[in-house]
Amino acid sequence: MIEQQKAIYCCNEIRWGEIQAQSDHGPPSRLAWVVALLFVAAVTVRAWALGSYGINNDENLWHIRSAEFVKSLLGPFAPGDIAVPKDFGDHINLAVNLLEGSRRVISREYPFTAHIDTVHPGTPISFLMGLSHILLARGSSSWSLNWLSVIAASRLPNVIVGASIVFVFFYLGKALVGWRAALFAAAFGAFEPFLVGYSREAQLDMSATVFIAGSLLCYFNARCGSGKQRQLAIFGGIFGGLALATNPYAVYIFPALLAARLLWQPRREEKTGGKLLSRALLPDETDVFYALSWALTFVLVYPNIWPNPILGVREWFRLVNEMPHLQTGSALKHFAFLIHGPIHVLPWTLLLGLFGGYMGIKTRDRAVVAILAWLGSYLLFLSVLAGDISLKRMLFLLPALVLLAGYGLDRIIRRMESRNRKPNPGMAYPAAISLLVVAGLAVNIWWWPYPDLFTWPWLPDPQKWSPPTEVSVGEGMYHAVEYIHQSDGEKARIACLSGANNAAYFHDSSLVHNAPSTLQELKDLNCDWLVVLPKYVYRVPPVNEVIRFAKDNRPTHMTWHHQIETTRMFDLREFGLSGSPAKANVVNGMK
Repeated sequence: MIEQQKAIYCCNEIRWGEIQAQSDHGPPSRLAWVVALLFVAAVTVRAWALGSYGINNDENLWHIRSAEFVKSLLGPFAPGDIAVPKDFGDHINLAVNLLEGSRRVISREYPFTAHIDTVHPGTPISFLMGLSHILLARGSSSWSLNWLSVIAASRLPNVIVGASIVFVFFYLGKALVGWRAALFAAAFGAFEPFLVGYSREAQLDMSATVFIAGSLLCYFNARCGSGKQRQLAIFGGIFGGLALATNPYAVYIFPALLAARLLWQPRREEKTGGKLLSRALLPDETDVFYALSWALTFVLVYPNIWPNPILGVREWFRLVNEMPHLQTGSALKHFAFLIHGPIHVLPWTLLLGLFGGYMGIKTRDRAVVAILAWLGSYLLFLSVLAGDISLKRMLFLLPALVLLAGYGLDRIIRRMESRNRKPNPGMAYPAAISLLVVAGLAVNIWWWPYPDLFTWPWLPDPQKWSPPTEVSVGEGMYHAVEYIHQSDGEKARIACLSGANNAAYFHDSSLVHNAPSTLQELKDLNCDWLVVLPKYVYRVPPVNEVIRFAKDNRPTHMTWHHQIETTRMFDLREFGLSGSPAKANVVNGMK
């Protein structure tokens, strides 16, 4: 018992008695089944009707990149008939050959020709999405089992990776905040709408979030002396390498790593000569294994640097630093992130997270302080350093907030039980888990199929637009094309102010065009409709005539999801911008 107390003291000096009380009883053996059921529920809610709604710009971009990436990895072994979605060039061109023209390369033959056309680089999830497309999507290749639609196949890997955050919260959080708080966090994470919604999309942000959470929690566990430090450091480094190979924002974890290094300093009996701070900052075995496994993982999973890893890493960092969305902008503008972000989180998650952080600081809980450092570093960097405001950046904050919410709920129940002893006080925990599941599921159903658009229902649209006379509920491009089909049939010509790639999934691609920059060029296209995605009437200044037209004119039709605008549609014939005569449109009884 004395050795156990010392180990617990090393992990968390302040509240060692409380953790010991938990460890004496330990999590029930049946708890693995509860976590497994939460995972199954998380997969189910994320995978339900996966291919039945529209696809967005980022999904299309990563769908194309993923298929091409796996095709390059397979090289001469790839099937020759891989079908890749059409690219309208509707995205910023991030294609790059890091070592093009360099003589200092190992080889220019396969497999060193494998690459992904971006510096992001997004390779871990792209590999899974590309494989899923080739092996599962209908008509994608001669290897395909033809089980899923093209859209569903591209989204399936992210569903699995996103749902796995349930395991990350519980198995990597229980030694830090206690198994009850970790179980609450798993229940929060299974149904938090933002996490659910982005797990249903074929892009990289959710997987980066899971890898970052896994890396930090492994390192925290290794630092606090909870056992198996070397293995935890290696796994933490693997997660970190996967995170960096998915999204450059993984570099923002280093302040949290430093905070953990300082919080869990050497035990007091090992302090000598007053050199505690200098010793705490020197790398030890845990740091070495963490750093080596991080670097090795990144090199192995990013083929763009295989021909020369040293030169490739240097060039990659240079190019990432030059990416526009990593450049510092107006600090005042970016602190709007602090205002807009929380309205997309379930209110009880936010309140319990704030309470958990307060209690952790009040009790000087080292694990909670480390989690707060994680939350604070990402909040600071993504508010100030990111070059554009994007609410999906909330993904990188949510794991820390969810862990704090689980901790806060656990503290509340413990206080209630200590003040009002009941014959079976343990019933409060299954009741709380059940309530979290039911409430979270209800919100996801309410906002289905786009829970990532969840906004506090008592607030107006953050985009601040007044609805026109004719409005329908819909995701955007999918429902916009559906509306046009009902109005003009499947031969309508459509111009898209962003989103042409998306429209081509649901409409004849030969009839879909990128909107030009001038109204005369738009008229010369002889299109019937102009479809505009919200970012071009919300965030982008009127840099050309077509964007100014979309901002200044009342659309013919709009789609909304709850209070969030998703598309604007202009019948160009009504505005004299089409060669066809104007006509009265009647759809579903509405004029």
